[in-house]
Amino acid sequence: MGASAARAASPLQVSQGAGASFPARSLVLSVHNRGLVRPSQIHLSENGQAVEGAVVRAIANAGIGDFGVVLAIDVSPSMQGQPLKNAMAAARALAGQRTGQQQLGVLLFDKAAHVALPLTANAPAIAKALAKTPTVGPGTHINDALSGALRQLAATRVAAGAVILLSDGADRGSVSTEPEVAAAARAGHVSLYTVGVRDPNFDPSSLQMLARDGGGRYIEASASELQRVFTTLEAGLTSRYVLHYRSRAPLGHRVHVTVAVDGIRQAATLTYLSPSPPQGLSVKHLKATSFWVSTLALVLVSCAAALLLGLALFVYLLPRLRRGGLRRRVGEFTSVGVLATKPTLEKAPSRPLLALEHLLERTSWWPEFKLNVEIARMHRTAVELVALDALATIVAAVFVSFALGTAVLSVLVLLLGPLALRAVVKQRLHKQRELFADQLPTHLQELASTMRAGHSLISGITSMARAAPEPAHSEWARVIADEQLGMPLEKAMRPLAQRMDSEDVGQVALVAALHHRTGGNMAEVLERVADSVRERAELRRELQALTAQARLSRYVVTALPPVVIALVALINPGYVRPLFHTPAGVILVFVASGLVISGSFVMRAITNIKV
Repeated sequence: MGASAARAASPLQVSQGAGASFPARSLVLSVHNRGLVRPSQIHLSENGQAVEGAVVRAIANAGIGDFGVVLAIDVSPSMQGQPLKNAMAAARALAGQRTGQQQLGVLLFDKAAHVALPLTANAPAIAKALAKTPTVGPGTHINDALSGALRQLAATRVAAGAVILLSDGADRGSVSTEPEVAAAARAGHVSLYTVGVRDPNFDPSSLQMLARDGGGRYIEASASELQRVFTTLEAGLTSRYVLHYRSRAPLGHRVHVTVAVDGIRQAATLTYLSPSPPQGLSVKHLKATSFWVSTLALVLVSCAAALLLGLALFVYLLPRLRRGGLRRRVGEFTSVGVLATKPTLEKAPSRPLLALEHLLERTSWWPEFKLNVEIARMHRTAVELVALDALATIVAAVFVSFALGTAVLSVLVLLLGPLALRAVVKQRLHKQRELFADQLPTHLQELASTMRAGHSLISGITSMARAAPEPAHSEWARVIADEQLGMPLEKAMRPLAQRMDSEDVGQVALVAALHHRTGGNMAEVLERVADSVRERAELRRELQALTAQARLSRYVVTALPPVVIALVALINPGYVRPLFHTPAGVILVFVASGLVISGSFVMRAITNIKV
């Protein structure tokens, strides 16, 4: 009794709320002898550390899931007549005091419990359920009715719940016992309030015991006083506050919670035990919860990282030999003075790179990739780019794995590494081809002018190539070298058209073939081809300007999901934790990544208009 009196005298009381699963937590705070308290005046801490981001709401302004009351009304024969009418009038008065999203449920009981109104915040439904006085029935199963009310609150998962039971007698014949009901109320963090209606044969002992063991109050009143009693109880319940927050306490630890209010010296305290971590789980069980914390995942990721890191070390630590390139050796047998080309020295790949290249030559994509790297003028061989990309991808994946504590994003990084290399090579290749296309009209005009001066076609190409900048200089030098080795000029131009993906060069090759067979005014034809190429270049630039916004939208939309996830992970890591530590979350991450990448490719196809 002394401890109970001390709690009643305390200006602050805090209790655990329901409806939240750890690390989410809900508390119910009662502030006595104090007016309205602002959320900024309430301070919450766990084990001495302030809790940031707590949501505080007064029950008077309750949100959805904050507060719910179930009225359990006795409809046994002893309540027939005016007592039952007064009870329903009191229920209507209590419903009329509701504010915000407070939920109300009504349960009528005799020998069985009947749900007259499930927990709801719908005012018309509440008014309809309380409009009529119910009929009476035999029996008074108080404990069974309270068990049904507690199940309603548990199913609705409200943070602060209460049951107000009204009866004029003791329990007769319930399956549930008083200790079981009280234990269920304490486990569900629900307060039991009992109201006894006085009559000549009234025995308050069972109602008093339920209220005492259920953490509520017992009130005795006559039938005419029920409306005042109900409204008083409602006012007391709605003067409390609900606190929602996420705990940062580790599993299996005792947590000391302190709630302080500005202007009140004494703080309210509460101690709870966080859920215990799973003990003695087998590898099979770990796989079922999260593959990425299993031993198999650790072994696979470690082996992949070790292999790729070893390959990277071989690439950088072994000596590299140099030897002359094929083009320099073939150039010794052609006219050296025709085209002043700089001798190029190619690096002889080291043994690990040779082994890697032999392995890559077995794939179908390698010849095209190797050719694209050469045309894009990447200043490194294709096998060196693959090795460097593998090293960078592994380093980035390991960094992401350690930084975020999950291997899911590391797998995505491993998948995106080759795609990034391919995108870079394609971009450089596209720029080289665009530069060649921009240079082509001027070069064709120069070639036409040279032919009007009396030079031959091959002499004009040689003169034009000598002064041409890159990439036109190197590409036309290939054509001249092939022609000097005995290949017909039109055939020597076809590889150039394929390498530069240029239909215009194909037209020049066709004109060269016709000129070789039939003769004619080659200069005039070349001038017309140059005008056509120039017009197409202008149209291509206009299309690029018109599609610039769509291309920018593609980059923004593609980058938005990973950027948002990264920001949320930095601000609140626990919020995105289920995405990377549950099987469903991992599947959703890979599905979403695939959809984002596919959407990016579709948007690129829409904006990539061939002219």
